[in-house]
Amino acid sequence: MRIHQILDSKGANVVTTTPDTSLSEAARILVEHNIGAIMILDGDEPAGIFTERDLLRFVTTKDYNLETTPLSQVMTRNLVTITPTEGVIDALDLMKEHAIRHLPVMKDDTMVGIVSSRDVMNALHRSTAEENQHLKTYIFAVR
Repeated sequence: MRIHQILDSKGANVVTTTPDTSLSEAARILVEHNIGAIMILDGDEPAGIFTERDLLRFVTTKDYNLETTPLSQVMTRNLVTITPTEGVIDALDLMKEHAIRHLPVMKDDTMVGIVSSRDVMNALHRSTAEENQHLKTYIFAVR
């Protein structure tokens, strides 16, 4: 299964914001959209990502004020990305290697979606269940 198949199924909508968004506004966006990550754009270009894990880390740090600290000070800038043609196992490998749960999907220099570890696991589950059913059908047809 390929990443574009996940996007075809779930949609390519990505919640974005700007680097000047405050931590408190980012928290509101995460809750409002029931998501675990926000892509941060500088114009049309991905500048970083901010996740619920990041929020928890910064909420517990006394040096950050939720109302005044902009995402530009706390976002992850070095994005780990994947292309639509790569496989779900490639996505799992990247997530494991970098200890992350969200991968922006890039085609050329354009962001075309985002996949989460849950998206990838659901896709693997569906794929395995379908393969299992095909094997059972084959085995019982051969008898």
